[in-house]
Amino acid sequence: MAKIYRFIRNEISNYRLALSQGKPQIYSSQVYSTIDKDGKENTYVPPMIDPDNVDKRRAAVGLGKLEGYLLFFGIEWDLEQYKKDLPELEKDFFKEK
Repeated sequence: MAKIYRFIRNEISNYRLALSQGKPQIYSSQVYSTIDKDGKENTYVPPMIDPDNVDKRRAAVGLGKLEGYLLFFGIEWDLEQYKKDLPELEKDFFKEK
């Protein structure tokens, strides 16, 4: 368990840096929130590489499935919708990076 904790702690730091440099996530451990003009919070998964295989990558390092992880943040995971939204998400997310 300590090994997984150290891995996650290091990856979180690496992800924040990578995302700030305009690079997509690998394991999707980061979620972001924005507030729209009406004050409503929108929590979402920032861009990731190869969404079809994210659960395989997560399992390989001892992480649970993304769907379960995202429930903690109140996000219902829909892989097909995420893939449809990804080009626009990448454009918006990385536009100022």
